Amino acid sequence: MKRGRNFARNIHLRSPKRNSSFVMLNCSALGTTIDRMAFLGSEDAGNGSKNIIRDILDKAHAGTLYLENLPDIQPKYQAEILRIIEEEKFRRVGGRKNIMLNVRFMSTC
Repeated sequence: MKRGRNFARNIHLRSPKRNSSFVMLNCSALGTTIDRMAFLGSEDAGNGSKNIIRDILDKAHAGTLYLENLPDIQPKYQAEILRIIEEEKFRRVGGRKNIMLNVRFMSTC
């Protein structure tokens, strides 16, 4: 595990994204589910004011998101992550618009 993390960090540090964030998410710590709000952030337009909570994808924007032990989460969440990678966009929980994504994804088994 540590070898994969170090390898991913070294790739990040030698890339054009080296001055941007390197965010690590240990999927083993999540158990079998993902807190969608923690991963995607949330948006609440109630009471006329817009409250946006940013999290993992926002923190990794323009940088690298390293997903350690990705097989440890349920296939449906893996599929959601794959969709985000393929489409290069996501929507916050409660959000109405897609947000374009500029993140390098890396993962280990």
